[in-house]
Amino acid sequence: MSNPGLIHLYPGGNGGNTLTVTLVSGSSQRVVLSCTDGLPSGAFCFFNPGVSMPSYSSHLTIAAGSSVPTGRYTITVSGVSGVLSHTTQFTLLVTPAPALGGTSTPVDTLGLIIPYISPILLLVSAAVAIAVAVHFGRVRPVLK
Repeated sequence: MSNPGLIHLYPGGNGGNTLTVTLVSGSSQRVVLSCTDGLPSGAFCFFNPGVSMPSYSSHLTIAAGSSVPTGRYTITVSGVSGVLSHTTQFTLLVTPAPALGGTSTPVDTLGLIIPYISPILLLVSAAVAIAVAVHFGRVRPVLK
């Protein structure tokens, strides 16, 4: 029985590995796969298929709950057929999940409102200029 090695996952996530179960000698008998040692609390393993006749490959999935502690774990997988048992080991690496989101770019709010403020400022400044001119007598209002 062999496997490619490392499974890396985050708490609350899952990861996979492919195990190869090979008939070494004799007649083929059903082999039952299971994780027998090393799984951290809150992690579970599943095999697809979990039982088959060698030689075959089985996909192992490790599912980790959100409370699984980060760390490096050595997981033992056993393949049992009658009184025969073979094991393989791999490393499970649980690391903190990366931060969600990314960088944010500040919005240029002044650039967004200037086109709307400019006409208003123009009208206000014109009104002030007229009011000042009237006040100092430079312009006389025409009344009809």
